Amino acid sequence: MMVVTPSIVEPCPPPVLSNGYAIWHGAVPRAACNATLQAIEGAGAVDGRVLRRGQEQHDAAMRACTEHCLSPADAAAVTQAMRAVGAAALTAAGGARARLDGPLFCRYRQGGHFRAHRDRSHDPFDAATVRARRISLVCLLNDGDDTHGAPCFDGGALVLYPEFLPVNAPLRAGSIIAFSSDLLHEVRPVRLGTRYSAVAWLYDVLTREESHHAEPA
Repeated sequence: MMVVTPSIVEPCPPPVLSNGYAIWHGAVPRAACNATLQAIEGAGAVDGRVLRRGQEQHDAAMRACTEHCLSPADAAAVTQAMRAVGAAALTAAGGARARLDGPLFCRYRQGGHFRAHRDRSHDPFDAATVRARRISLVCLLNDGDDTHGAPCFDGGALVLYPEFLPVNAPLRAGSIIAFSSDLLHEVRPVRLGTRYSAVAWLYDVLTREESHHAEPA
């Protein structure tokens, strides 16, 4: 995990702002997206998990995908872009310092989905870092365009619920979206192909005393 401080991170292009979220198109070049896809396919996989009462569980009805951990070299392009976008999002949110948790790489095959949920937990049994999440970051690594040498997919929309009204996030390969970790959102089922993405979270840096009191008894 790395500390994100806006003043020391290279600036990224202006975002597209709408409905409580911000999107940075082209944050990761398509060539880097394609290389990351290949790394995901070559990496080990585990079934996507959900966190309940401090325990990670596999629940395919809630979340159907696989998770992949890449080497620092293979993850570098996405990590650097997420760090830059995270710094910009943190500045917009009025924060001065946070830690970046991730990225975690995900693969959604046909039928894959993640039902509506929030990334920030209010369960005292969950880790303090999950309960301190402030900003969620999602990077889409491929899209419906098959002209750039990457596999394409249909469906799999990231849907946000600002004020409980569904909004399809208009992402394309290389886009990174930032939104509040308290915002309800979901990944709709993939109809065809395979959807690849990376996720990360900015969480508030706790003092040692705050961290101590944040842990459940």
